[in-house]
Amino acid sequence: MNTYLTSGDFVQIFKSIGKFYQIGFDMQKTCRFAELNYEVTGFLLNKTNNVTMDNIINNFQLNFFTFTDAVNRIAQVFFQEYSNFGKTDLGKVDDAE
Repeated sequence: MNTYLTSGDFVQIFKSIGKFYQIGFDMQKTCRFAELNYEVTGFLLNKTNNVTMDNIINNFQLNFFTFTDAVNRIAQVFFQEYSNFGKTDLGKVDDAE
């Protein structure tokens, strides 16, 4: 996408939008985002679970450092994989993990 944007080739930009839509559709279809969203929303709206904004804020404050550690680990993996992009032979399944 970056190559298309910097080249100014508007035809390729519009063609790539369809590819991004297909990726999003495939992710929604296979990853069950709608089902997970429905289950989480149902849990949050169920009054017997005692989920209030105060409880959410308190829980977030208690687990703030755990949360930031998880975000840091995700960022570390992302940037490590991004720096190695194009260096891994994706034909080798074990290396492509």
